[in-house]
Amino acid sequence: MPEFKPGQTHTFYICEIYDYNDEKYIRLSDGVKDTYRVKPYEYQLALDYQLPKQMECFVKSVNVWGLPLLVQSRKAAIEECFTETGEFYPFKVIAKEKDSNTDADFWMLNDAFGITHRFYPKEHSNCELGDIISLKFIGFEDKGRNKVYLNLQQDEPKTKTPVSLEIEGNEAPLESVFGQENEQCEFKSSIAFPAGGTEPDIDKQISVIMRTIAGLQNNQGGVLYLGVNDAGNPIGIQHDFPYLNQSETDPYNYTENQDGYELKLRNSITYYLGSSSNSHLSFKFDKNNGYDYVEVTIQENLRPVFMQGNKLYQRAGNMTQILRGDEITWFIEERILKRHNALSEKIGATKHENIEIESDEVEELKTVEVAKVEQAKLEKPNYSLFASDDKIWRYVSWYKNGDWSYQKSKSKENDVIAETAIMSSCKHDSLCIAYDNGRVNIVKPYDLIRPMGRNGRRYKKEKHRYQNGWNTGASIINSFCVKDTDLIAFASEKEDGTKWAKIHRVGDISKHGYIGAQGNVLVNEKLEAKPMAVVPLSISYHHLLSGLILNKNQTSGYLGFNFKNQALKKSINLLLDVLKE
Repeated sequence: MPEFKPGQTHTFYICEIYDYNDEKYIRLSDGVKDTYRVKPYEYQLALDYQLPKQMECFVKSVNVWGLPLLVQSRKAAIEECFTETGEFYPFKVIAKEKDSNTDADFWMLNDAFGITHRFYPKEHSNCELGDIISLKFIGFEDKGRNKVYLNLQQDEPKTKTPVSLEIEGNEAPLESVFGQENEQCEFKSSIAFPAGGTEPDIDKQISVIMRTIAGLQNNQGGVLYLGVNDAGNPIGIQHDFPYLNQSETDPYNYTENQDGYELKLRNSITYYLGSSSNSHLSFKFDKNNGYDYVEVTIQENLRPVFMQGNKLYQRAGNMTQILRGDEITWFIEERILKRHNALSEKIGATKHENIEIESDEVEELKTVEVAKVEQAKLEKPNYSLFASDDKIWRYVSWYKNGDWSYQKSKSKENDVIAETAIMSSCKHDSLCIAYDNGRVNIVKPYDLIRPMGRNGRRYKKEKHRYQNGWNTGASIINSFCVKDTDLIAFASEKEDGTKWAKIHRVGDISKHGYIGAQGNVLVNEKLEAKPMAVVPLSISYHHLLSGLILNKNQTSGYLGFNFKNQALKKSINLLLDVLKE
């Protein structure tokens, strides 16, 4: 193994991308050992991205065993992503801060590749968090030790000359009828061949096209031209027909013509994006200069369009970027308000003229208070932990003297201090007991009530009080039953008055076989903090609050995020609304 020192740059061989603790990593090798790893950038996780054979990494630190903590070479990533000097690139404003050395204001930006940057705006510049701005890339500055900065300008982009095609036999150039790629227009030459590839891979290319459609629907809509290359030249769609049935995941059989072509796309849209997305676009087959092409008109969708249910893309300039963390919260809040405004307009219009309203909007129209839409607070989703038809399996009760019992109805004893209903869908998952000392004990309800003995499983006696039911050295502040896939939210306060919030996945917290166990430390007393609230959350909140969810190795002794964290302000406010209930 080579000797690593902080500040060095090393070149590694790339082995694979793999998952560890719900995080993606690139496994690396020095030619002998293959146990090194580094976090990928977002653009490197795209299906159409081809990882190189080697990668430069910067050594941030070295542990006591000589193993390095690696980050990718920022210079290599910037050189790969920002290739056109003088061109405008889209950026999203994710935070506004002040330079502690110069007292100058700066913005933290996210580019479409998942790389963050610092930008010092002009004095007259103004924007809001979440805004997408266009900045000119004029180069970068390498200050050593992996500190590489983009040189960006805020000048307004000049209007470009329309793309023109030289037609043989004509002296004057012919302007492209398709215009140029921009925030509402995209060209794709093929649905079977990835960009720059010579071999067909319809699954990979379809995934890219689905991201584009989702990005446009999550923005202002637009037009996608298929069978048209990046320069705006029509090249036809017939070359895709022979590959319509070469998917490894699509079981349907398609005819090799325009009907099969459209059906393939429609089925893919439903599979990747859902039926709501499919209903917000239309196909038009046409011909230009002897070549067949497809004009896909994409309407803005006021419901968020998720890619395969877990990724949210949005169009930014002529690129499609993924939204992450608190950006998802902002986006969904904006969509809720926009949808309510649109519905209120329809309600007002129905008073004067006969306007048809979609059936799925009828119930929503009944509950919207038109006069208060502009002033109303944004609604948070009402995501229940359990289905409406779920039934209570048993109740678990805890008593003042430390006993516990279970029964089919609530206990009638006078000294009950806590009681929890075990739903039928949750009996094999997690029963949680949260204490005021920051510990949480999690047990499996079924194993608690029907433990395994020498002669197999036998139910404990119903309504019988058993000893050692909880940790009497502390106080129970909440008890609840959740599925292992759900979330637990924590709010805590330090002695200095600062308040903190965080969320853990239930499955990341280990279970105990003993109901009276002290439990796992989730809010560490050594940090001079105590929990104010511990509540369960449905996994449906994941996309809204992902910025507050900690990794598995951060469960013990990590308070999470300060309530005053401006970058996560909307996520924290949403969580506080939930905690108040």
